[in-house]
Amino acid sequence: MKFAPSPRPLLLGLLAVAAVSTSPAQTIYVSSSVSSTVGIFDTSGDRIGSLDSNEVGSANGLVTDPAGNVYLANGEGNIEEFSADGTFLSTFASTGLSNPMGLAIDTGGNIYAANFGSNSIEKFSPTGTDLGVFFDNSSAPLNVMYLNGPTGLAFGPGGNLYVANYFTGNVWAISSTGTSLGQFADANLYTPGTIAFNQAGQLYVSNQTPNTIEKFDSSGGDLATIDTGDNTSPNGLAFDQAGNLYAVMTDLGQVFKYDSSDNLSGGPLKVRFDNPSYIAISPSAFLIPEPSSWALMAGAFMLLLVSQRNRVRRAQAYQSLSGKNGK
Repeated sequence: MKFAPSPRPLLLGLLAVAAVSTSPAQTIYVSSSVSSTVGIFDTSGDRIGSLDSNEVGSANGLVTDPAGNVYLANGEGNIEEFSADGTFLSTFASTGLSNPMGLAIDTGGNIYAANFGSNSIEKFSPTGTDLGVFFDNSSAPLNVMYLNGPTGLAFGPGGNLYVANYFTGNVWAISSTGTSLGQFADANLYTPGTIAFNQAGQLYVSNQTPNTIEKFDSSGGDLATIDTGDNTSPNGLAFDQAGNLYAVMTDLGQVFKYDSSDNLSGGPLKVRFDNPSYIAISPSAFLIPEPSSWALMAGAFMLLLVSQRNRVRRAQAYQSLSGKNGK
């Protein structure tokens, strides 16, 4: 009795295609603190384009949305929206902003801006509607400042928002509803710039004055200090999907790449940029596969299960028939 060739290789191929479809090539965006330009680079460090702000002044915080659009906070008090290739789309927001620095986006597509000038965080809808002040010092006790020179923003795995305070030298935690959760970390922080979470929920903070990157666990415990070298002034941080950390070195005009073990990986990228500050990588390190990809993987998996079940049934029938014929 002959059996049909196993479909397993084909099914594994389908799963591989599905996996590849959820991991498109990533693009790196780096802003300049002394110009209105954002450089666009591939992950090998080659410059592949630019994004030019319509405003005169520094290009500050960057964030990308699931569609690949890029949002830029500039020194003129605006947030601009660009397509992935750098084409200007619109002035996304221009109210409620005071020298905005870091940007962050939540799972609903709302965008948050750290107002360095007013010690506040402004929230905007996915279409740019100003939803008002999300968090500030108005509810803080006497002689306490929750925010003091906010620069970097990042959402943690639990949905809370974290902010780096440049002047206070700490990271503050805020609930998804805008309630203070208290100081998250301050160990070895002096002039923190930006922050980023890896996929394990560990927080990395750029420490500009001592030229270090500080690493904290999910509870704020200090795990390690990464020495970036003299006269580097680390600022912008972002993770790629492979778990590599990209860190902007402002004084060098460079971007360093660290592997998932926090080791400098291959030295600096081929990025030559004037006073780089913030960085964003698209798609996000926390990319969720598109529904079509999930459907492809689920369908292939179900086909594999059905095929395996049928093979077992055929084998059992064959054994039963052989037993009868042998009597």
